[in-house]
Amino acid sequence: MTAHSRRRGQRGQVVPIAAICTALLLGGAALAVDLSLQTDRHLDLQNATDAAALVAARDLGATHSGQPNQSDRSQAAVDALKVIYDHLGWGSGANGWATSTVGSTCNSGSNCHISTVGSGTAGAGVTVSVDIPPLHANNTSYNEGATLGSPWGYAEVSVHERQVQGFGGAIGFGAQTAGSDSVGYHFPGGQGFGFALYSGTLVQAGNNDEVIQGNVYAYRDVQPQSSGKASVCADTDSSGNPGHVILGAPQSGPFPSPDPAAGAVYQKDVKPTSADQVVNTATCSAALGKGQVAQTAAIGSCGTLSVQGVSLTTTQDPSSLACMANPPVTAPDLQGPALVGNVVRYDGSTLGNNQSVLTVTPPLTSGLYYVTHNPNCTAPNCTDVVIDGHSAPSTCPNAYAQYTTCLLGVTFWLDKGATIGVSNGASVLISPYMPPSDPSLDPNDGRFPIYAPIGSAAGIYETNTQSVLVMTGTVYMPSGTMSVSSNATLGVSGQAIVNAWNVQSGNHTNPEIQYSPGATAGQREVLQLVE
Repeated sequence: MTAHSRRRGQRGQVVPIAAICTALLLGGAALAVDLSLQTDRHLDLQNATDAAALVAARDLGATHSGQPNQSDRSQAAVDALKVIYDHLGWGSGANGWATSTVGSTCNSGSNCHISTVGSGTAGAGVTVSVDIPPLHANNTSYNEGATLGSPWGYAEVSVHERQVQGFGGAIGFGAQTAGSDSVGYHFPGGQGFGFALYSGTLVQAGNNDEVIQGNVYAYRDVQPQSSGKASVCADTDSSGNPGHVILGAPQSGPFPSPDPAAGAVYQKDVKPTSADQVVNTATCSAALGKGQVAQTAAIGSCGTLSVQGVSLTTTQDPSSLACMANPPVTAPDLQGPALVGNVVRYDGSTLGNNQSVLTVTPPLTSGLYYVTHNPNCTAPNCTDVVIDGHSAPSTCPNAYAQYTTCLLGVTFWLDKGATIGVSNGASVLISPYMPPSDPSLDPNDGRFPIYAPIGSAAGIYETNTQSVLVMTGTVYMPSGTMSVSSNATLGVSGQAIVNAWNVQSGNHTNPEIQYSPGATAGQREVLQLVE
C-alpha cells in the first residue's frame, strides 16, 4: 500500500478525537461551574448561620440581669430562624414562620432545641437546627453537658441543603448535601464578677483567722501559715449567699503546663493536716482550728453552685472536699476607668536605682494617678508609690479620724508593674475617683481604688507593725500581687482580683474582705463567633 493510500485511509479520524476532547473540555468546564456554584452556595449558607448564631447569642442575657432564663432562649431561637428565612430568600413571612416554628417548645425547661424544614417551595430540601446550648460544636466544652442548659451564653445554628449537581447529575453523580454550622457566644457587659477574692495562683494566710465574706477562688490552693494560728474562712455575704472555697482543676495528677503556681503544692498536700480538707461552719465568727480552711456553704453543694458573672462548672474534689472548677476560672476582663478629668501622670521609666515615683507627703487631690513603673525599683524594698507613716500627712476629716491618710476620690492606675508601699504605721483609706464632668463616660468610673491591666505585674506591699490599709471598690491586679506582712491590717469593701494573695498579717480586723456588689466593677461585653 502506498503512502498516499495510507493517508487516505486515516482521513476522518480527527473528527471523533476532536469530539471526545470537546466533550471532556465541556464536561470539565461544567463540573468547574458546578463546583463554583456549590462553593458560592456553601459561603451563602455559612454567612446565614454566622449571622443567625450571633443574633441568637446576643439575645442570651438580654433580660434577667444576664442570668440563664428560658425566655431569652426562646427569643434567641425565633430570631435565629428569622435571619435564616430572610437570608435564604424564602419570602416575606419570616416573623410568622419563626414564631410558629418555635411555638411553645422553649417555654419551659432549661434548654431550647429546634429542628425544622425550610419554608415553602424555596425552602424545600433545607433543614434548619437551632440548639441552645449547642449539641454538635467541635469544641465540646461549648456543648450541653450533664447539667441541662449549661453552658450559658452559647447558641448553635445549622443549615443543611440537599442539592442536585447540574452536569454531575447528568453523568451519574447523585444529589449532594451542602451545609454550614456556626456557634455564637455572648457575655452581657456590666455584670459583676461574683468572687470576693480571686487569686490566679494561691491564697496564703498568716497568724490570725482570715474571714472573706463571699466566695473565694484560688487556682491552686488555700494555705494557712503552718506555724501560725491562722484559718481561712469563706463566710456568708451581705446578700445571704453562703461562701464557697473553689479551687482550679486539676487537684491531682501532674501539674498543667505551664503551671502558674510555679510548683506550689496541691490543696490535698497542704500542711498542717487540718487544712487538707475544707470543713463546714455555721458562721466564720466561730473559733476555728489552727490551719483550717472553712466555708459556710454545705460541703458537697458544688453541683448547684452559681456565681454571678462567671461561667463555671464545678465538682467536688474528693481529696480536699472543695468545689473544683473545670476548666479553671480565668480572671475577668474589666474595662479600666476613663482617663478623663483630673488625671495626673507619674512616669518612672527613666528614674535611677531605688527611686520612687511618688511619695505621698502633701495631701493628694481627688483624681486618677497614672503611675508608670521604675524598672530600677524592686519591691518590697523599693516601691513606686510610698505611703509612709512618718511622712504621710494627716488628711482625714472627722468622719474618718481613725485613719491618718485619707485618699478620698483617688484611683491609682499601676502601669508596667508599678507598685505601692504602705509602711511605718501608716493608716490609709483609699476610695475611688469619679470624673466630675460626665459620670457616664465609662460604667466602671468610680469603681477602682487600684487598677492594673492584665499583664501589668503590679503589687501592693504593706509592711511593718501596725500599718493599716483599707480600700473600697474593686482592687484589680489580675497579674499582680497583694502582700501584707506580719501584724499589719488590711480591709477591702468590694472585692479583690489578684494573681497572688500573700497576706501574712495577724492584726487585721474581720472580715478582711466584704463582697459588695454595689461597689464592684462590671465586665466587658463579649459577642463573637467561636466556631
